[in-house]
Amino acid sequence: FPAIQQRLPDCRFVIVGPEPPDVVRRLASPHIVVAGYVDALEEYYEKCRVFVVPLRFGTGISLKLIEAMSQGIPAVVTTVGATGLGLEDRREALIARDDGEFVDKVVELYEDETLWAAVQRAAQDYVRRQYSSDVMRRRLVEALGTARGAQTP
Repeated sequence: FPAIQQRLPDCRFVIVGPEPPDVVRRLASPHIVVAGYVDALEEYYEKCRVFVVPLRFGTGISLKLIEAMSQGIPAVVTTVGATGLGLEDRREALIARDDGEFVDKVVELYEDETLWAAVQRAAQDYVRRQYSSDVMRRRLVEALGTARGAQTP
Protein backbone atom coordinates (compact mmCIF):
# COMPACT_ATOMS: atom_id res chain seq x y z
CA PHE A 1 0.00 0.00 0.00
CA PRO A 2 2.78 2.55 0.62
CA ALA A 3 3.78 2.28 -3.06
CA ILE A 4 0.16 2.83 -4.12
CA GLN A 5 -0.25 5.72 -1.68
CA GLN A 6 2.80 7.49 -3.14
CA ARG A 7 0.99 7.61 -6.48
CA LEU A 8 -2.54 8.06 -5.08
CA PRO A 9 -2.02 10.15 -1.92
CA ASP A 10 -5.74 10.50 -1.15
CA CYS A 11 -6.42 6.77 -1.49
CA ARG A 12 -7.50 4.75 1.54
CA PHE A 13 -7.05 1.02 2.06
CA VAL A 14 -9.91 -0.74 3.85
CA ILE A 15 -9.38 -4.16 5.44
CA VAL A 16 -12.55 -6.05 6.32
CA GLY A 17 -12.64 -9.44 8.00
CA PRO A 18 -13.29 -11.05 11.35
CA GLU A 19 -10.65 -11.02 14.06
CA PRO A 20 -7.76 -9.33 12.29
CA PRO A 21 -4.44 -10.33 13.86
CA ASP A 22 -2.45 -7.77 15.84
CA VAL A 23 -0.04 -7.26 12.94
CA VAL A 24 -3.00 -6.10 10.82
CA ARG A 25 -4.64 -4.01 13.57
CA ARG A 26 -1.38 -2.10 14.03
CA LEU A 27 -1.61 -0.94 10.41
CA ALA A 28 -4.61 1.27 11.23
CA SER A 29 -3.99 4.90 10.32
CA PRO A 30 -5.83 7.75 8.61
CA HIS A 31 -5.17 5.99 5.28
CA ILE A 32 -5.65 2.38 6.40
CA VAL A 33 -9.01 1.42 7.90
CA VAL A 34 -9.11 -1.89 9.75
CA ALA A 35 -12.84 -2.48 9.98
CA GLY A 36 -12.71 -6.02 11.34
CA TYR A 37 -15.96 -7.96 11.24
CA VAL A 38 -18.96 -6.27 9.61
CA ASP A 39 -22.53 -7.56 9.33
CA ALA A 40 -22.94 -6.46 5.73
CA LEU A 41 -20.38 -5.51 3.11
CA GLU A 42 -22.75 -3.43 0.98
CA GLU A 43 -21.66 -0.10 2.48
CA TYR A 44 -18.03 -0.94 1.68
CA TYR A 45 -18.87 -2.01 -1.85
CA GLU A 46 -20.66 1.32 -2.35
CA LYS A 47 -17.70 3.37 -1.09
CA CYS A 48 -14.73 1.47 -2.51
CA ARG A 49 -13.43 1.86 -6.05
CA VAL A 50 -11.03 -1.10 -6.43
CA PHE A 51 -11.09 -4.52 -4.79
CA VAL A 52 -7.65 -6.04 -4.23
CA VAL A 53 -6.79 -9.72 -3.86
CA PRO A 54 -3.04 -9.79 -3.13
CA LEU A 55 -2.88 -13.55 -2.48
CA ARG A 56 0.59 -15.03 -2.57
CA PHE A 57 -0.48 -18.63 -1.94
CA GLY A 58 -3.67 -20.60 -1.53
CA THR A 59 -6.09 -22.90 -3.27
CA GLY A 60 -9.74 -22.95 -4.17
CA ILE A 61 -11.98 -20.26 -5.57
CA SER A 62 -11.98 -16.78 -4.07
CA LEU A 63 -15.62 -16.31 -3.11
CA LYS A 64 -14.85 -12.81 -1.85
CA LEU A 65 -13.58 -11.88 -5.30
CA ILE A 66 -16.68 -13.28 -6.99
CA GLU A 67 -18.90 -11.39 -4.56
CA ALA A 68 -17.05 -8.11 -5.16
CA MET A 69 -17.28 -8.64 -8.92
CA SER A 70 -21.02 -9.26 -8.64
CA GLN A 71 -21.38 -6.02 -6.69
CA GLY A 72 -19.66 -4.02 -9.42
CA ILE A 73 -16.26 -3.50 -7.80
CA PRO A 74 -13.48 -4.00 -10.37
CA ALA A 75 -10.56 -5.96 -8.99
CA VAL A 76 -6.82 -6.33 -9.19
CA VAL A 77 -5.70 -9.84 -8.30
CA THR A 78 -2.51 -11.85 -8.27
CA THR A 79 -2.21 -14.86 -10.53
CA VAL A 80 -2.85 -17.01 -7.43
CA GLY A 81 -6.08 -15.10 -6.71
CA ALA A 82 -7.27 -15.62 -10.28
CA THR A 83 -6.44 -19.33 -10.38
CA GLY A 84 -9.36 -21.57 -11.21
CA LEU A 85 -11.68 -18.76 -12.29
CA GLY A 86 -10.73 -18.50 -15.95
CA LEU A 87 -10.47 -14.70 -15.76
CA GLU A 88 -8.83 -12.83 -18.60
CA ASP A 89 -6.42 -10.04 -17.66
CA ARG A 90 -7.83 -6.59 -18.42
CA ARG A 91 -11.27 -8.01 -19.14
CA GLU A 92 -12.96 -9.33 -15.94
CA ALA A 93 -10.11 -8.19 -13.66
CA LEU A 94 -6.56 -6.95 -13.81
CA ILE A 95 -4.16 -9.80 -13.03
CA ALA A 96 -0.67 -9.06 -11.70
CA ARG A 97 2.35 -11.35 -11.66
CA ASP A 98 4.43 -9.43 -9.11
CA ASP A 99 4.31 -6.57 -6.60
CA GLY A 100 5.34 -3.86 -9.05
CA GLU A 101 2.76 -4.90 -11.60
CA PHE A 102 0.14 -5.12 -8.82
CA VAL A 103 0.81 -1.51 -7.79
CA ASP A 104 0.77 -0.31 -11.42
CA LYS A 105 -2.53 -2.05 -12.11
CA VAL A 106 -4.23 -0.76 -8.96
CA VAL A 107 -3.24 2.79 -9.85
CA GLU A 108 -4.30 2.37 -13.48
CA LEU A 109 -7.68 0.89 -12.57
CA TYR A 110 -8.25 3.56 -9.93
CA GLU A 111 -7.49 6.42 -12.33
CA ASP A 112 -8.77 5.17 -15.71
CA GLU A 113 -12.55 5.62 -15.78
CA THR A 114 -12.94 3.90 -19.17
CA LEU A 115 -10.99 0.84 -18.06
CA TRP A 116 -12.81 0.79 -14.71
CA ALA A 117 -16.24 0.79 -16.39
CA ALA A 118 -15.24 -1.88 -18.93
CA VAL A 119 -13.87 -4.21 -16.23
CA GLN A 120 -16.94 -3.60 -14.07
CA ARG A 121 -19.31 -4.62 -16.89
CA ALA A 122 -17.25 -7.63 -17.94
CA ALA A 123 -16.91 -8.84 -14.33
CA GLN A 124 -20.65 -8.61 -13.70
CA ASP A 125 -21.35 -10.42 -16.98
CA TYR A 126 -18.85 -13.11 -15.99
CA VAL A 127 -20.57 -13.65 -12.63
CA ARG A 128 -23.99 -13.88 -14.33
CA ARG A 129 -22.64 -16.44 -16.83
CA GLN A 130 -20.76 -18.54 -14.29
CA TYR A 131 -22.60 -18.18 -10.97
CA SER A 132 -26.24 -17.19 -11.56
CA SER A 133 -28.91 -19.16 -9.72
CA ASP A 134 -29.90 -20.95 -12.94
CA VAL A 135 -26.31 -21.92 -13.73
CA MET A 136 -25.67 -23.17 -10.20
CA ARG A 137 -28.95 -25.12 -10.17
CA ARG A 138 -28.05 -26.80 -13.48
CA ARG A 139 -24.57 -27.69 -12.19
CA LEU A 140 -26.06 -29.18 -9.01
CA VAL A 141 -28.53 -31.30 -11.00
CA GLU A 142 -25.69 -32.48 -13.25
CA ALA A 143 -23.50 -33.33 -10.25
CA LEU A 144 -26.30 -35.20 -8.52
CA GLY A 145 -27.08 -37.09 -11.73
CA THR A 146 -23.44 -38.05 -12.10
CA ALA A 147 -23.27 -39.17 -8.46
CA ARG A 148 -26.42 -41.30 -8.84
CA GLY A 149 -25.12 -42.83 -12.07
CA ALA A 150 -21.85 -43.75 -10.38
CA GLN A 151 -23.71 -45.56 -7.58
CA THR A 152 -25.94 -47.59 -9.89
CA PRO A 153 -24.53 -51.05 -10.70
